[in-house]
Amino acid sequence: MIGTCLECNRIFEAPASRFREGKKFCSQLCRRLYWAATPDKFWTYVNKTETCWLWMGSRTSEDGYGQYEFTGGVRVLAHIYSYEQVYGPVPKGKILLHSCDSQPCINPDHLSPGSYRDNTQDALSKGRMAFGERVGCSKLTDKDVLNIRTLYKGGWTQKRIAPFYNISAHQIGRVVSGKNWGHVTGVQ
Repeated sequence: MIGTCLECNRIFEAPASRFREGKKFCSQLCRRLYWAATPDKFWTYVNKTETCWLWMGSRTSEDGYGQYEFTGGVRVLAHIYSYEQVYGPVPKGKILLHSCDSQPCINPDHLSPGSYRDNTQDALSKGRMAFGERVGCSKLTDKDVLNIRTLYKGGWTQKRIAPFYNISAHQIGRVVSGKNWGHVTGVQ
């Protein structure tokens, strides 16, 4: 069978069985050159919607952000690369915050430098971070916290309250002081 190389556009001949297996290149060199990761090819992995620019390539296993590996093994996070192409390097000691809250989005207009604290505050304000009884391994509920504080105000010691809730007296102290469970207000 006759085919045209996707890399060099040369016409080449190969057995029909090879074409059924996906033969698209005249040589291994052309195949490697075609698939070599370059800045131009980076943008072929982006699906631009009306709002977000969604990364369609591979993602990190730990947090789901887009990643791209250039020829030579240089790996970048897609949203950082996109931001830096428009605005320059991310300031030292800063991370990029997503205003759209979409991990696959690499739209530089949706990215802004900030601190880890800024990121946490943003997540809390948008209800994207679990706290209190929404945490899967939490031993207490909001109602338990109110009960603990009521018992403490009634004269019970932290040590006496702790066994009822299967937590340490130290943790009871943190609940009573508001260092933990500070979002729970009021008395039962």
